[in-house]
Amino acid sequence: MLKRLVTLIGLGTDKALTAGENLAGQTNVHEYNINQLEKKLNQAQIDLDRAEVVQDQNKKKFDEYQVELKRYDDALASSKVAYETAKSEGNEEKAAEIFKKATEVGNKRKQLIAKHKVMVEQYEIAMDDINYNRQVIEDNKAQIQAERDSIEIMRANESSLKAHKANEEVFNTIGSINVKGSSALSKAREQQELELATHRKTRERRQKEASKGDAADELNELIGETSNPWD
Repeated sequence: MLKRLVTLIGLGTDKALTAGENLAGQTNVHEYNINQLEKKLNQAQIDLDRAEVVQDQNKKKFDEYQVELKRYDDALASSKVAYETAKSEGNEEKAAEIFKKATEVGNKRKQLIAKHKVMVEQYEIAMDDINYNRQVIEDNKAQIQAERDSIEIMRANESSLKAHKANEEVFNTIGSINVKGSSALSKAREQQELELATHRKTRERRQKEASKGDAADELNELIGETSNPWD
C-alpha cells in the first residue's frame, strides 16, 4: 500500500532573519535545504507515478467489476418495476415468478460484491492515497517556489545592506579623519601658545635681570666701590 507523503515532504519555517544575522550564510543554507527537499519531492513524484501505473492495471479489474455490478443493479431495478406491476394487476403467479428471479439476481449480486470486496477496497484506498499525494506534491511545489522567491528577495536585501554598510564605513572613516585632524591641530596650537608664552616669560625675566645689573654698576661707580669691603 502506498504511504502518504505528509511525513516525507515538508519545508522549514526558520526563514525569518534579522539584518544583523549572516544573511549570506543563512540564505545559502536555506537554499541548500530547499534543493534537497525538491530532490525528495521529485523522487516522491516518481514513486507516485509507479504506484499509479500499478493501479492502472488494477483499474481494468475494477472497471470490469463495476460493469458486472451495474448489470445486476439494472436487472434488479427492472424486476422491481415488473413485480409491482404484476402485483397491481393482481397477477400473483407472475409476481411470484418475478420475485423468485429477482432473489436469484440479488444473491448473485451479493456474491459478486463479497468476491471482489478486498480488491475494491484496496483499489479505492490506493486511488485515494494517490490523489491525496498528488495534491501534496503540487502544494509543496508551490511552497518551494515561494521559498525561492523569498530567497531572491533576501539576497536583494542583502546587497542593499552591504551597500549601506559600505557607505557607513566611508562616512565613519571621513568623520574619524576630520575629528582626529581637528583634535591634533588644536593640541599643536595649544603647545605653540604655551611655548610662546614661556619664551615671553623668559625674555622678560632676562630683561629685568639685565636691567638690575646695569643699575648696580652705576651705583658702584658713584660710591667708588666695585666690591664688598667686608669680604
